[in-house]
Amino acid sequence: MRDEKTGRFKKGIIPWNKGKKGVQICWSKGLTKETDNRLKEASRKTTGVKRPKGKDFVSKKIIIVCNYCKKEFKSHPSLHHKFCSRKCFYSFSSKYLIGEKKNVWKGGIENHKKEDRRNDPAYQKWVKLVKIRDKYDCRLKDKNCSRKKIVHHILSWRKFLDCRYKINNGITLCQFHHPRAWDEEKRLISKFQELVSVSN
Repeated sequence: MRDEKTGRFKKGIIPWNKGKKGVQICWSKGLTKETDNRLKEASRKTTGVKRPKGKDFVSKKIIIVCNYCKKEFKSHPSLHHKFCSRKCFYSFSSKYLIGEKKNVWKGGIENHKKEDRRNDPAYQKWVKLVKIRDKYDCRLKDKNCSRKKIVHHILSWRKFLDCRYKINNGITLCQFHHPRAWDEEKRLISKFQELVSVSN
């Protein structure tokens, strides 16, 4: 036992395992049969379940019919198996759970195709023309400029569809000067347009 104030073991108390050698016997093993039965009965009353022993402990397998090949096989009910093998599962999936047959089908990729503007030849041509106009240099050039140059849309790509590929709607900026937030972008629109009009 430990002393409450110091946290050290109290002097004079003999530990329970002093002088004993080898593996110690579990406390329930040394009980008499009567006491052991009494403890088991008490645990049954608290949990409400009679614990199975030996062969009864292993749950019994039941016969299940495979969803794909219709072959019968045995499995534990708790595993919820529906196929006799992985081969049957993959065959079933490839036949019945692909495309329009799948319950979460939403019309395919072609209906949700995202516009990839960076691979669009018109976009790449626009980028090149804006960089040539700005001589491949950041228009807000100062000591903070970083190396990589980006062509930025002055008026939003999403909102102004007719201005997407107009050269006057682009400006070359470095990563440091490129606006990071929409509020900052809106604030700088007039400044960018002024810089572009000066260069023309």
